[in-house]
Amino acid sequence: MFIPVAGGASDFNFLSSLSKMGFTCDLVIAYFKENLSWMKDFEQYPFRNIYIYTKGKTPEPPFKNNSIKIIPLENIGRCDHTYVYHLHEKYDDLADVTIFCTGSGNIPFKNESLRFIIPKVFETKNSVFRVLHEPDYKEKYKGFKVGAWRSTNRNNQENSSRNISFPSDIRPFDKWYEAHFKGIDIEHVAYGGVFSVSKEHIKHRSKIFYKKLVDMFPKHSNPEVGHFFERVWIAIFHPVPKECLYLAHEHAVPPRKHAGGTRKMRRKRSRRR
Repeated sequence: MFIPVAGGASDFNFLSSLSKMGFTCDLVIAYFKENLSWMKDFEQYPFRNIYIYTKGKTPEPPFKNNSIKIIPLENIGRCDHTYVYHLHEKYDDLADVTIFCTGSGNIPFKNESLRFIIPKVFETKNSVFRVLHEPDYKEKYKGFKVGAWRSTNRNNQENSSRNISFPSDIRPFDKWYEAHFKGIDIEHVAYGGVFSVSKEHIKHRSKIFYKKLVDMFPKHSNPEVGHFFERVWIAIFHPVPKECLYLAHEHAVPPRKHAGGTRKMRRKRSRRR
């Protein structure tokens, strides 16, 4: 069974029945000043809470809902800091599943992940990671460092000084991984800052563990350690069952439809005029 994003009355009734059955799901958005219009596509889902953590301007969600909670944070650590902050702060009040994503959910590859992950969470009531299989993970990232990085979202590219990364206390990546995740071998990576994880899997680790993760982030908007974190979520929640890992190339989703058809269809129509 797959629940479509833009479903009919039967899908709406099914989603409503999930909340009545006691299943809870929170959505966590790490925001700076992106366009949040993409949220409208998921308005029908009965999230217990929608947390918008802002490290920039005041967000303007495309719909009003009492479940939306806007929480300002200091602009440090990218989305990864926001995620571990939430894991620590809400450790004793977690939903059954929490979906994490960045404010740039309109970027095609992130939007595709959201359109796969959100319905799949409400279908399986479990962790959902859309991953790449990297059996040479350790070799690939041996010596990996990040000296500079530019946001993929144009709204966040105004200050070039933010491109310079603040170096990790332990580097390169392989030494950092060995220091914090020694003995944990993984070969799947969930890139892009979009994934969901169950309360059960979050609690493979203690609340103190997540506080230690929060403390790894320096007072800098673009720390190198944030880029390291993007590559270790599977290790953080280890062990993650194989049934919660979905290979991206095997689980594609249909193109996002807009009013009047897809963008590609509209371009074709405009060329005919």
